[in-house]
Amino acid sequence: MKKKLITSLLITTFTISLITSTTTKAIAIDSIQNLEDTNNLIIAENEGAEIENSATTSSAATIEINENIIISEPTIEQESLENSDLQTEYTKVLEVLHNFKTTNNTTEADIINSIKDCIDSSIAVSFVSFGTSEEQVFKKIDATIETQGSITGIINISNGNWSKDIQVNLSIDKLIIVKDNAVAKLDAEIEGSNSEKKLIIGQVITVNITGYNAAGEKVKLDESKLKYKWYANGKEVGNDKNLEITQDMVDKFISCNLEYPDEV
Repeated sequence: MKKKLITSLLITTFTISLITSTTTKAIAIDSIQNLEDTNNLIIAENEGAEIENSATTSSAATIEINENIIISEPTIEQESLENSDLQTEYTKVLEVLHNFKTTNNTTEADIINSIKDCIDSSIAVSFVSFGTSEEQVFKKIDATIETQGSITGIINISNGNWSKDIQVNLSIDKLIIVKDNAVAKLDAEIEGSNSEKKLIIGQVITVNITGYNAAGEKVKLDESKLKYKWYANGKEVGNDKNLEITQDMVDKFISCNLEYPDEV
């Protein structure tokens, strides 16, 4: 499969207007897109059963100590509201974990901080251990070229009265070895217009292509491998790096389809 990049222009009378505010388009790494799609799994303990602990055990709304002192305890309605609020934060945590991008460098703090950024600041978040065991529940197995890695553990969230545990099972993608000079991404920029993005009929526009490796570093492209196809309203009007603007291009969408073979 070849990397493809399409850049479009709209030509009005004696001018060309860019459709978007930028002419730079990024092309994703094809090889990564072809990797096995492994979704992170977030499994609630006991198949979704919620672990709830209440600090309040009395069902009474108030306790009378004497005729002058009355200490109020949370009502059933208040407890229900607190539990409902924690359930909302619980759902947010599940979403954060589902979308979390793991690597071999991911730490316990990375996950905790990502969760804290998305939930109410009054909620306490931590990885927990099994009972009195000293064993750390946050456990990471690094990925290799041959195998995926994983991050497992139990996260606890609490609002002081209620708490919930979430069992976590995240995957880490296999490592990919790439050549430093292998092209993984292309950026394109159309040049030839003035500062107002205007062109006149007879002027020549050019597409400049920049290649990057998987690390995001610029690499030299083999110009002989680049293929250009210019279109005016879907009709091919050129197959070179440059395109001369002609009268019959006025009020038509001009697009350039660029192709470069995979190297990653």
